Amino acid sequence: MSLYQHDLIRRNGVLLSCLDESERDYSICASAVYSNPIAIKFVPVEHIDDEMLEHVIQSGEQYLSLIPEECINDYHVALMRNLYPYAERFMDEEIILDRRGQALMERIHAIIETA
Repeated sequence: MSLYQHDLIRRNGVLLSCLDESERDYSICASAVYSNPIAIKFVPVEHIDDEMLEHVIQSGEQYLSLIPEECINDYHVALMRNLYPYAERFMDEEIILDRRGQALMERIHAIIETA
């Protein structure tokens, strides 16, 4: 890969998609993702690490669906939940209330029943 191509990918990571997979080493993939989180779609799974995923997750909720499922571990799920508790990714899961939430729901039900 030429220095010019490398510089282009550093400026706009989506251009990673134009490289053959054999040319996508860790360094160029990391540069691409840091310049544009959408580039995670074009990174070979073997090059995706925690630091890269943290960057994508922290870049915005709109990028969560681009992360390959096999790369996500419990830490990443916890980070996503902390940053985006109402993300579409979690909407199918059961909502678990803490004691305060449970007490509030009981009061709401009591109000509804007496109305």
